[in-house]
Amino acid sequence: MKYLYLLLLLTACGGTPSASLYYPVPGPQGNQGPAGANGSVVTAIQFCPNVYTNYPNTFPEFGLCINGILYATYWDGSNAWTAEIPAGVYKSTSTSAPCDFTVVTDCGIVNN
Repeated sequence: MKYLYLLLLLTACGGTPSASLYYPVPGPQGNQGPAGANGSVVTAIQFCPNVYTNYPNTFPEFGLCINGILYATYWDGSNAWTAEIPAGVYKSTSTSAPCDFTVVTDCGIVNN
């Protein structure tokens, strides 16, 4: 927004914007920052086994395992949100590839 504001100000005053507004000159290289922490491993977990995507007919459901916690996307027909899926028994709501499954510790899936 700063470039847009300067461009409008110069144009309103009858001036011509300089090329540096469009192509700023890079500054000097900064100092190296501190090392960051290791990132999280994210793994896709399929809820129903032996089901393969076959566009446009079959879409198996997946969750995301992040740091040993399973997350999935819920949908109520008009809203969608991602939430933790704690250990327990679940039913896939996929219309093309449904199944019953159990979530165990560390994102494990046992099919019923």
